[in-house]
Amino acid sequence: MASDFDDPGYDYAVSVAGRAVRTMAEQRIPPMPTNFAIWFQYYAGSHNNLRNAIDLLIDHNRPFDVSTNQDLFETCIAPEVSAVVVETSERLQA
Repeated sequence: MASDFDDPGYDYAVSVAGRAVRTMAEQRIPPMPTNFAIWFQYYAGSHNNLRNAIDLLIDHNRPFDVSTNQDLFETCIAPEVSAVVVETSERLQA
């Protein structure tokens, strides 16, 4: 199972990370790991549900407050992380 957390290459990852950090600063989103994961995945462009949700929030001038950021993480990022953890555990046990 390939995931969005596979190694994307150094230069690409630096570029995406830079865009994520700049946007977080512009939106005054605290630079926490969960928030960074949201914006890194948004700019990586490989998570359509996340991109659509954030674009909708931006279009409606909604703030990225603590609750919104937590909902985005729990809905879009956490399930993927859990799937990777389960797969890794299964591989280790095999």
